[in-house]
Amino acid sequence: MKHKEMLKFLKSYPQFTEEYEKTRLKMQFGREIIELRRKRGISQQELAERVNTKRNNISRVERGEQNLTIGTMYRLVNALGEKLFITASGNDVIKLSETSRNLLEKLQEKTKMSKEQIVEEALKTMYIKMLEQVDFENIWLHEEYELSEIGVG
Repeated sequence: MKHKEMLKFLKSYPQFTEEYEKTRLKMQFGREIIELRRKRGISQQELAERVNTKRNNISRVERGEQNLTIGTMYRLVNALGEKLFITASGNDVIKLSETSRNLLEKLQEKTKMSKEQIVEEALKTMYIKMLEQVDFENIWLHEEYELSEIGVG
């Protein structure tokens, strides 16, 4: 049995699915801590000192093996100069670069719009520009092209 088939089979059991999701989230958080730490040139030891713990605890966090409280997650992220963001609807979360975050904040100040409104307007504008560039006459002449292939519809 292939890995994907085995995973699909195991996910049919609610208890497995719950544990799998918990592990996936811990591993994802650990990867993000590694990324932030390396980006800032901080060792595991230095991060451990900043949050008053041992280096091996940081190692376990980064491997996704440590159960964490929200307080611990906050201290780790804060020690790396970031903000902790937790949401129940994680599918709507988008990581932005520092440059993009700064631009978004400037747009908020100038327009008095929420971040969500700014993103919505930007997406609408981009979509309209994309439609303006599509050669619909050519598409209608060649029936093998479907609108879904160009992201319309």
